[in-house]
Parts: sequence; structure tokens; C-alpha cells
Amino acid sequence: MADESLDAVVVSRALNMAALALVKAYSAPWVLPLFSEHLEFAGGPVSADWFHQKVADALEEIPEIAGDLPAAEHCRKWVSQEWLMRSRSRDDGRLQYQLSESSLRSLRIVRDLVTPGTSVSEARLGSIADAVRRLADMTNPDISAQLARIDAQIEELQERRRQVEAGHVRRATTEEMTRQLGEVMGLMASLPADFRQLCAMVEKRHHEVTSAASSADSTKGAMVEEYLHEHDLLAQTSEGRAYRGFSEVLVSEQADTIRRDVDQVLAQDFARSQLGEKDRGALRSMMATLLTEEHAVQATYVKWTASLRRFLTRSSGGRHQRLLTLVDDALEAGRALCAERPGRVGMPDVLGIGPLEIRDVS
Repeated sequence: MADESLDAVVVSRALNMAALALVKAYSAPWVLPLFSEHLEFAGGPVSADWFHQKVADALEEIPEIAGDLPAAEHCRKWVSQEWLMRSRSRDDGRLQYQLSESSLRSLRIVRDLVTPGTSVSEARLGSIADAVRRLADMTNPDISAQLARIDAQIEELQERRRQVEAGHVRRATTEEMTRQLGEVMGLMASLPADFRQLCAMVEKRHHEVTSAASSADSTKGAMVEEYLHEHDLLAQTSEGRAYRGFSEVLVSEQADTIRRDVDQVLAQDFARSQLGEKDRGALRSMMATLLTEEHAVQATYVKWTASLRRFLTRSSGGRHQRLLTLVDDALEAGRALCAERPGRVGMPDVLGIGPLEIRDVS
């Protein structure tokens, strides 16, 4: 592996990122709680008028810190600092806000700093062991070595079955169960934040693409295709890889296994006697919550892909726009013809270009 030590240029660039600028800001002690309470878990953009009122309420509580700047001016400043993203509602065109990728990253930094716990845990070590095992299988082309590993696992499971059947397995204590529950919830806690950050990254990348497309000399389609290829968020970011991995789990047997295991935990005396309603609810809704976040990422991709297509269509040059108009006319003529003469229809080669195999009308 390449040397991953940090050099001065990388450190300087990181310290000047908007995420760290927010963490270090003089206003961070009141801005970060404000963002977390009203925007972090909002599930999408919020009305600007509504958020302006929330900011005004916060300013009334800390006038000596916030100064005389009106709430709307604070929001405009946060947009310019890349802490908020501003957009217009599709329904009524009204102004709305949502957290930027930088603000979501800032909230995670602070949460990681203040959350008690250790980075060394049984669950994390188990994940490391599983990752190393997978790496060993990937890098070793010897099939007999993989078969030997599988045989060893089968023997281990058979021995464990004999011990359980004979009643020689020690029952876990309540303390051990509680600690393991904490491991599970800790591992799952970061995924929703990862997905929300990925949504913000997708939207930010859309604005970058449209801005570049407006000024680029090359053809817009080729430029955008190259840009998106080089900046594949699902492949290039940890949030994207987590999203893709979780999506794969959703269509595998693992998801059903996790749900059955959660139901089994909730049915035991431990859950009834040791867990509060909040913890039971968190366990019960764990997969549903993650599924909702996963769908939100899908919806964001679809939304901004469609928006990018509309932008490119609107911003096409005269020659390209003429072609798009002709295609629209052809599609409309085809629709009318199909309505009058349903079924397979042979068309004369009026353009003299020979037979075509059309796969995508776009």
C-alpha cells in the first residue's frame, strides 16, 4: 500500500474545508445544536420561513453571542459558507433549506467526540476477522485451501452443536446481553447518517455538474458522462460503499435472518425486563429505518438525474435543440399512428438510411 501519512498540503486543505470551518467557528456552540434539532433528521428540505423562525427563536436566547444580524441574513451567510443548501420547492416554488454535506460531516465529528465508548469492541474485532477471512479467500487461488477452511468451520459448528445439545454452554449474563445490544446499536447508528450525507453529496455534485456544463467548451453530454464516471459516489466514497453494501444485503437472505433474530430478541425475558420502550422500538424499527434511508438515496439519485437531463435539454445548442424537436415530433407521430393502426407496422425508408434497430427512443 502507498504511504498514507498526512503531508502539509493535505492537512492544510482539510483544515480549510467547510466541515471543519463549522466545527471551529465561534458560532458552532449554538449553530450545530440548531442544525441538529431542526434539520439533521428532517428527512428533506424544510421551509425557509419556518427555519427563519427557528433561527430567530435561537437568537433571542443568545443575543450577546449572535449579534444583531436577522435570521434570514444568518441563513444566507450559512449558504455562502456551504453549511446550508438552498433550493426552491417543486410544488409552490418557495425557498427551502437543508443541511449540506459539510454540516452533516461536522455533526458526525462532534458526535464522535462526545459519544462515550471505545473503538475496540468485540463486534468490531469480529468484523475485522470476517474481512480478513474474505481477503484471504480472495487472494488465495488454491481451492483446496478454501475447502479446508470451510471444513474447519463445519467441524467447529458441529462441535458447538454437541456442546449445546449436552447442555454444556454457559448462559450469558444480563450484563453481557446489554453490552452486546450496545454493540449492535452502535454498529447500526452510523448508517442513517452515512445515507443522509450521501444524499447531500449527490445534490452538491449535481450543482457542480450543471455549473461545469454551462461553461464547458466540449459537448455537454460527453463532459457530463466523463464527470459522473470519474466521480461515482457509490464507488468513490465510504458512504456510497456502505449504501451499496446495504442494498445488496436487502436482497439477500441476510435481511430476513436479521429480522427473525430481532423478533427472537424482542420475544425474550431480557427485552421485556431490561429494555425500555425506546430501546425495544429502536430494535423493532431498525431495518425499516435503514430501508427508508436507502430508498431516500435512490429517490435522490432519480430526482437529480432527471433534473440533470432537463438541464442538458434546455441548455442544448441550436443544432441539438433542433434534433430534440424532431425526435419529439417523430415520437408524437408514432403515437398517433399506433393509436390509429395498433399492432406491428412497416414504415417506408423515407430517409434512405436503411433498416434500424432502435433500442432506446431517448
